[in-house]
Amino acid sequence: LIYYFWLHFHAGKCQLMQGIFRKENTDKALKYGIYRHLPTYEKIIRNLVSFYTKNVIDIFFDESISETEKTEIIDEVQGSIIDSIPSVNQVQIKIPETDYQGLKRTIEIIEEKEGVLAATSDIVVPIDMSSRKEFKAENPKKDYTNKADWYQKIGAESFEQYKTSHINVGVVDVGFDFNHADVDIVDLSKIRSKKKDHGTHVAGIIGAKHNSYGINGVLSNCTLYGYDCLPDENQKPYMMSQSCMLYGLIACVEKGCKVINYSVGFSEDEKNLTDIEKYEMGNNWSKYMYIMLHRAKIRQSGNKDDFIVVQAAGNGYRKNKIANIKGRDASNTGFFACIAKENCYHKDDISVNDILDRILIVANAEEKKDGYILDVTSNGGEKISVSAPGDNVYSTVKDGYAMDGGTSMAAPMVAGAVAGIWSIYPEMTGAEVKNAIVETAEDKVKSNPKAPNSADNNQNIPRHIG
Repeated sequence: LIYYFWLHFHAGKCQLMQGIFRKENTDKALKYGIYRHLPTYEKIIRNLVSFYTKNVIDIFFDESISETEKTEIIDEVQGSIIDSIPSVNQVQIKIPETDYQGLKRTIEIIEEKEGVLAATSDIVVPIDMSSRKEFKAENPKKDYTNKADWYQKIGAESFEQYKTSHINVGVVDVGFDFNHADVDIVDLSKIRSKKKDHGTHVAGIIGAKHNSYGINGVLSNCTLYGYDCLPDENQKPYMMSQSCMLYGLIACVEKGCKVINYSVGFSEDEKNLTDIEKYEMGNNWSKYMYIMLHRAKIRQSGNKDDFIVVQAAGNGYRKNKIANIKGRDASNTGFFACIAKENCYHKDDISVNDILDRILIVANAEEKKDGYILDVTSNGGEKISVSAPGDNVYSTVKDGYAMDGGTSMAAPMVAGAVAGIWSIYPEMTGAEVKNAIVETAEDKVKSNPKAPNSADNNQNIPRHIG
């Protein structure tokens, strides 16, 4: 749990004190601005829980490859470019439709080519939008610091005692109020969600202004960048493409964000992921981590382009509409939580540990008389890095302030702490910052007997910011 924390350096040591098949021949896709291809259902094949687009591949090229060589590689697989991200030398191509094994084989052929760093399929997933509700916002010009007791619980006021350097923090989420009086968010989005609360609530926890009204974010000396990974709001469950969500990572890192918060995950209405699905998703998402770390290394900029991803562990599984949500293993929330040693993509210049050491998965802990216990709705298990008090969290929403809860609220507390440590000790690497957060935690969060599947026989979860 991120609870009372702080750090001192003595002799260089850090101590923390706490498909569906296509029906007709069409290229049409829902396109939400740059790199937001979300195909219609006719272009998607469902494989149990996850979906993949059966004729789309994302390719990352080496910086040294020529345009002619790129064209030759794409032509060999009968591909055509449908989108690109020049800053990371990535293209998204459409190939002749095939089954999943055919798609995998095409990816293997592409990755064998000289000048290709990585290639991935584009997974489309149902995401957890359970917190996307309309809030009755309270008056935005009053002082609500007394309601935001989480600020004291995690010891965030400790940052005020230190001189911090300015730091950029990214928030990849859904729904931002880019005109909120108490939290400034730089818009990286091309299209915005109609509802403006979830991303705003998350951003406020990290960096709401320290002024005479509203709440205080964990860290005031930061610039927040928001990327609205808008789903197709006409589809249920809400669907989101991998390429769209991971463009948020690219956009934030390119803006110099040292910490990127993802308070998103698989829908609580979906069943557990299979081992194959976890493997494939983790492998895909690790490729994006590899690319961004590879680019940082070849730029020889020290730790200037280093970063950490913080992801919410997810809020369990609902068997039906009336059943209570109970936590499960956090690997079922998908995305970065699926990355493991056995599926982590890497090459000689970037190791598996380089990637894993820059991912934090955050659970939600509930305070009891005898300490902290994993919240019954929070996912848990071996994937959890740390926990934070995510219940009844008061933060910013459209036109004011409101209460919300879940791992979505716990994660930005950790993201704010990561940013705070890095802003005081900018010479640290991402791996060192994660180590400072995780390894020096003293207290433990007990497993919750009401949600036995959330722990998967894992030992007690470290509590933190404390």
